[in-house]
Amino acid sequence: MEQEELNKMAGEYQVVQEQLQSISIQKEQFKMRQVEYKEALEEAEKASGTIYKSVGGFFIEVPKADAIKDIKDKQEFTEMRLKSIEKQYSELTAKEKDMRAKLSSAIGEAQNGQAAVHGE
Repeated sequence: MEQEELNKMAGEYQVVQEQLQSISIQKEQFKMRQVEYKEALEEAEKASGTIYKSVGGFFIEVPKADAIKDIKDKQEFTEMRLKSIEKQYSELTAKEKDMRAKLSSAIGEAQNGQAAVHGE
């Protein structure tokens, strides 16, 4: 394998690693949102007084049922998005593993080829 091809493969591998890191960060953010919505739902369900919702820097009073529905809708969206992100993460992890094996093999072959050229 030529050095140019090896460099291209290494560059592609680096891009996949960066994508994996980005997806991993998104995954953690959505997991944190899940926890926040779970806690918010628990608080809203046990609330007996007024419930306020933050809207554009303001707090407005909302009926309890509306607040609970809004939180459940956000939970559902977050769950769907998290499943999508986890699928992407799984696919990228497999791709990264495959690329790492191919890159290691190509580097090994290149090093063995150089050793043979130099008579080592």
